[in-house]
Amino acid sequence: MEIINSINDLYKMLEIWEIRLQAYEEEKKAIEKLGKFGGPKPIGSIDYSQPRVSGGGGQLDFGETLSLLHRIESHISIHEDNIKNIKSKIKSIEDKVNEFEGIDYKVVYYRDIKGMTLQQIADKLNYSKRQIERISSRNKKCI
Repeated sequence: MEIINSINDLYKMLEIWEIRLQAYEEEKKAIEKLGKFGGPKPIGSIDYSQPRVSGGGGQLDFGETLSLLHRIESHISIHEDNIKNIKSKIKSIEDKVNEFEGIDYKVVYYRDIKGMTLQQIADKLNYSKRQIERISSRNKKCI
């Protein structure tokens, strides 16, 4: 279960999902390069004067390539959906916060956007904690 204390948490989650999406897209490109989509590499001559190297530069089997690409495409799709969902949540929260005015706006902004505690808000706005608690309780959390 996700625990979100402020919109900053959503921004951090968004950044993580975007980084992971980028990694999957790069992995997809690498697999496409290794796949035998153009057929096998031509057979060349062997240069016995060079040291023998094994393990690098091989090609992937066509079936294996398709399987890997399908798996990665699935992950990319999931990541794109989650990024879209997080962006939608962020916009929704920002829209709700902008509906408030005056002290209500400030309390909701500091509580839901900045993730500050009610005591921190009271100190910042020079109100008692009890006053901020009353203001906060009449304004539902946007998250």
